[in-house]
Amino acid sequence: GGGVNDMEVHVYISAGSRCPKKMRRKVSYSLMAGTVSGPKWRHGEMEMEATLHQAELAALTEALGRITRPCPLTIHTMSRYIAVTLMDGRAVQWAKSGWMTAKGEAVANRAEWLEVLKILKGRPFRVVLEG
Repeated sequence: GGGVNDMEVHVYISAGSRCPKKMRRKVSYSLMAGTVSGPKWRHGEMEMEATLHQAELAALTEALGRITRPCPLTIHTMSRYIAVTLMDGRAVQWAKSGWMTAKGEAVANRAEWLEVLKILKGRPFRVVLEG
């Protein structure tokens, strides 16, 4: 290890308002990669009509989609939904169970979770629940 390629990337996501209901909101993310010449930042922002969970997932998929090389990731989020789903392996379980919850209901935001799992597959990552 120790080469530029194992530099950790930090992902920060925000879904604008913390109100859970569907509404117009600004969604943003930041990526920070440590490089030899110091930290490099990238930001992105979009506006969308979405619930809090949809917005958080949109910010996450958008951010992860910009990471082009394999590297360890740390995802920083205030979203208990995202943190818990990723940390307890729930999303992977859903994928195995045909996207049904333990109660036998269809998983919400399946397309977004599929995208997140595809990007995270085989990457070392951790999740930090902020706030």
